[in-house]
Amino acid sequence: MQIRHDPIIAQYAIDFIQELTHTKGKWAGKPFVLLPWQVDLISRLFGTVYENDKRVYSKCYVEIPKKMGKALALNTPIPVSNGWSTIGDIKSGDDVLDENGNHCKVVAITDVQYNRPCYKVSFSDGSSIVADAEHEWRIEVEKAITFQGSTTFVESIIYTTQDIAENSSDDYYIKKRNHNEYYLYSYIEIVDVKPIPSVPVKCIQVDSLSHMYLAGKSMIPTHNSELAAAIALFLLFADGEMGGEVYGAAADRKQASIVFDVARQMVLNSPDLNPDNNPAVGITASQKRIYYRETNSYYDVLSADVNTKHGFNIHGCIFDELHAQPKRDLWDVLTEGAGDAREQPLTFAITTAGYDRNSICWEVHEQAMDIKNGVYENENFLPIIYALDEKDDWKDEKNWYKVNPSLDVTVDIEKVRTAFREAEHIPAKQNAFKRLRLCQWTQQSDRFIDMNLWDSQAGNPINESELLGQQGCGGLDLSSVSDLTAWVMIFKQAYTEKIDILCRFWCPKARIYADNNKYKDRYQSWERDGYLIATPGDAIDYQFVKAQVIADCKKFNIVAMNVDRLWQGHQLTMELEDELDGITEVAWMHMGHTSYAVPMKDFERNLLEGRLHHGGNPVLRFCADHLTVKMNEPGDVKPDKATSQGKIDGIVALVMAFDQLSRHASDTESVYETQGLFVLGDEEQIEVNNNERYTTVTL
Repeated sequence: MQIRHDPIIAQYAIDFIQELTHTKGKWAGKPFVLLPWQVDLISRLFGTVYENDKRVYSKCYVEIPKKMGKALALNTPIPVSNGWSTIGDIKSGDDVLDENGNHCKVVAITDVQYNRPCYKVSFSDGSSIVADAEHEWRIEVEKAITFQGSTTFVESIIYTTQDIAENSSDDYYIKKRNHNEYYLYSYIEIVDVKPIPSVPVKCIQVDSLSHMYLAGKSMIPTHNSELAAAIALFLLFADGEMGGEVYGAAADRKQASIVFDVARQMVLNSPDLNPDNNPAVGITASQKRIYYRETNSYYDVLSADVNTKHGFNIHGCIFDELHAQPKRDLWDVLTEGAGDAREQPLTFAITTAGYDRNSICWEVHEQAMDIKNGVYENENFLPIIYALDEKDDWKDEKNWYKVNPSLDVTVDIEKVRTAFREAEHIPAKQNAFKRLRLCQWTQQSDRFIDMNLWDSQAGNPINESELLGQQGCGGLDLSSVSDLTAWVMIFKQAYTEKIDILCRFWCPKARIYADNNKYKDRYQSWERDGYLIATPGDAIDYQFVKAQVIADCKKFNIVAMNVDRLWQGHQLTMELEDELDGITEVAWMHMGHTSYAVPMKDFERNLLEGRLHHGGNPVLRFCADHLTVKMNEPGDVKPDKATSQGKIDGIVALVMAFDQLSRHASDTESVYETQGLFVLGDEEQIEVNNNERYTTVTL
């Protein structure tokens, strides 16, 4: 059928949405005037029709950066995995607690913000928290009195501190988590909200599905999608579908409820839709349902239980934060065939970028990019992606505006600048900035290595003959029987302080060619080029590895080495100690923060100062690109194999070598550093004292 754009149909959808209101912060209660990019989206989505006026697009994927979070005073207590911290002391990578007391990770932190409007929020249990005006609270607003006089809360909604202050006559209750293991939750009332002189505040963002974390000694949950909510309401009230079923879905029901809560408030704010004025509209708070009797339609929030989702006849599905979806099952059930009986079903997915390239979100992202770039056509799929291109400079503010169409309108540019300044100088925070602020898919959840910086230190290929006889240190990271084993040696050059890095990697031959090895193409390429050594069979041959390590220790004068204590590390350490007695000091190394704190700092410092020379080894680069780190309360980091999307064995071995290098610095000094350098020319002799540093000597 012919496809056309109908401006009248498009304007009908735009007008409906702009009759709704905002529900949060300084815009709460004001008309939902669409921004230009939103007008374009709605116009294309609803105004692109067939000749019978039915909608063309049945699926829309929107990928767009997040807004900034809200801020609390620096002294606000924050419960962490091993006790208490404060907002001021929390670091990226720290473990905090979500609203259910489960562990979640801090993924982004702003710099300290000054001159923000602040309020002191006091609670009925005597506690208080200082927050900025835009900080968001999950408030229990609906209540029913039981026959015993107790209060039962059945629904929650998000309010800002300023919302609460401006409507202080209302009752505001918060569900808090208790210290008592038998009574995990209770409700406390906000009894006072007073403006106070501004204090320094800071914002953290966490990776919990609800983006909530516990704050204050009373452990109060605090919250970090209005367009999605408006589209859900259009499908429910204005799309003309009889018996329409509109669903909100996400990684869990609480996440899906965030959009529902906004939609519910929009309905209550609307004179035409409020159930008090329109008997055709109803809200069942306990079931998270809005219904429209005139067409016998409803908007419902779904749990993540896939087994109960078959047999739906979906008219609309709002899928929030698809990147957080742990499996593909729920997406498949709700999008494949569930709306076939409808004339114009619509799945609307809105998300930020993620980092798991094995996820359903990455699959949909790739499909959207292929359609957007004309790789293939799908007339029923509308891709809307505001993301930084790989070739774009992420440090250039002009590119921030390119991917943040709400910047300087609903997103404060100063907050983005604050986040950038921290990410620019701390590589571990660059991924969070790129993913959340620039909507760029990354390889890691918490990037430790700036790959541009890494690539700049490739230099010429490592020449082993130039390292003969030089003193160095090594690290041996063992694998399970069927994967990569890495042996890395490092040599500190005289005077330049450059560090040459020589690597050996092994893998069982069967693993290199296994169909279930998602990296098999890379492994085979590395084997062909001599960067990966295949051992016979389907298990790593530790004796083969040991023989090579012994040969290298003798050949290159390796003064000390560390061995990973996992797998067969303890046994191999004892064997190496026996066979290298008097040649190389051999120790095993535990995979903990205490062991890795110092060598990780040494590794990072040398990387930041441009002292590495790794020769562009592609296996080591692969490991560097996938390195994630785990941070403890003092701020120490260690490699985190559990969250790395790929293999990091080479970097682990490299850090092990740095540990020994720091312990044996005097052992690995060049003879020229300890005895001085004599430069001979004609009949003159000049001594260069090792306490001075010269790059050239002219006679």
